[in-house]
Amino acid sequence: MARFSVNPSELLSVNAMVGRGEPDGLSILAQGARVVGTVVSNGVVKIEGTVEGSIQAEKKVMVGRTGVVDGDIETYEATIGGEVRGSVTARVKVAILNGASLLGNLAAPMLMVEDGASINGTIRTARPSAGPSNDPDRAESLRGRSSNPSTVKTARQSRDRSPV
Repeated sequence: MARFSVNPSELLSVNAMVGRGEPDGLSILAQGARVVGTVVSNGVVKIEGTVEGSIQAEKKVMVGRTGVVDGDIETYEATIGGEVRGSVTARVKVAILNGASLLGNLAAPMLMVEDGASINGTIRTARPSAGPSNDPDRAESLRGRSSNPSTVKTARQSRDRSPV
């Protein structure tokens, strides 16, 4: 294992050959290091130190047990083991590990939360919509959920009309 000296304003990047021989970027911020600003990566970002700003990673963001992110995270997949104060948006999955805390909103199609994790914010697990649907079956099912008062019966109205 190599050791690096870290200037607090720099994020270390190591390019490695993984998978099918395609280069993926691995960016590591070690414990005790601090970055102020936006971190952008086309690969994986692992945070063991502190980031004061947003993180955008094409593949994955991992916030380790000692990691702190004071900003938003946008990625394909995220694993939170430390502390995040900001929103987390993932295109596939977010995992919040035991002892981790998220103070902010979360949006991902899939969510895994371990016992002992803390989330204080709004959680949205639906896949992001690309706009109005052109699917006639979906449009018909949505019409059936109209909030028009003339078509929605309350529980009281249904009870009052039932035969005794």
